[in-house]
Amino acid sequence: MGITNNIINVPLEDITISDHNVRIDDPEPKINELADSIADLGLLQPIIVIETGKKPKYEVVVGQRRYKAHLQLRKRDPGKYYSIKAIVYEGKITDTNLKILSLAENLQRVELNYKDTANAITSLFIALKRAFKTVAKRLGISEATVRDYVRVEESATPKIKRLLDKNIVKKEQAKRVLKAAHGDGTVADKIIDELIKYPVYAQEKAADYGASNPTSTAEEILREAFIPKEEESVLLHLNPRSYSALKKAGKDLSISTEGLALKVLNEWLIDNKYLKRME
Repeated sequence: MGITNNIINVPLEDITISDHNVRIDDPEPKINELADSIADLGLLQPIIVIETGKKPKYEVVVGQRRYKAHLQLRKRDPGKYYSIKAIVYEGKITDTNLKILSLAENLQRVELNYKDTANAITSLFIALKRAFKTVAKRLGISEATVRDYVRVEESATPKIKRLLDKNIVKKEQAKRVLKAAHGDGTVADKIIDELIKYPVYAQEKAADYGASNPTSTAEEILREAFIPKEEESVLLHLNPRSYSALKKAGKDLSISTEGLALKVLNEWLIDNKYLKRME
């Protein structure tokens, strides 16, 4: 029971979108782009549906964007695009597993916006008894990624969440602001507009200072961002491939190469019990 290899053609009118699909916001231009691609290349991956026992007969649990693209194509050519290739999930499935199916597929294929990803991961975290490792394993992502989303979602102010939703602020930037604000939402809201303009090393400096000085004001945190600090240094010799990969990852995650290298090292030390994770 579960996902089979049997692909059938399901009329579009017999399908609706499942409430468990994690993708809520689907910009119309993106759907149009996908529709153009399907018109040129065909549907490369069938959607996954479950039977509803009522009308419409099926719900999409994986492939919402592909289904919406077919609805667009039906408007262009009703005679050609009246159905879509689908795999029917056989047997019973829990609400949690439906959400896991949807989220895992979306994370692997097309990047979700922050809001959809954070809401889905946080709800799964709660459903799976707040077990970071279990959520990470079920979704095929790192435990650190799960921790990041859950902690930002639980700590971020409404203002910060709006900035994240609009992609004005990246998740890593929000993490630094929240760390710098030492749990004070008022301080976080005061510093975020200015701090995200700072270079990454200054953001990290502000985060470290705020975390170490829980009574610090917004003005003190921003001022301390550019004051040099004492720290131990380790010189790493990386081959060109490793350095190129590190640099690209740092750019994608809005982290300096030094900061990302430190993050990876700390995660390794924590995973191997050499360092205790700071909650």
